[in-house]
Amino acid sequence: MNFMKFLGLRKRPMIAEDYEKVFESWGKLLNSGAKELYPSHGASFSAEELSKRLTEFGVS
Repeated sequence: MNFMKFLGLRKRPMIAEDYEKVFESWGKLLNSGAKELYPSHGASFSAEELSKRLTEFGVS
């Protein structure tokens, strides 16, 4: 079982010094035309999924 899913993190880093900067950086990736994201840990995921998660986190 993936305990990150159990915690409800949904692609959000468990620990970050500044989540606003994390979300800003993700927005830049989406605006640059990224289609697939390859994090240093875990499976890749689509830009569409990231966009959906940002909306869930209340980030426009």
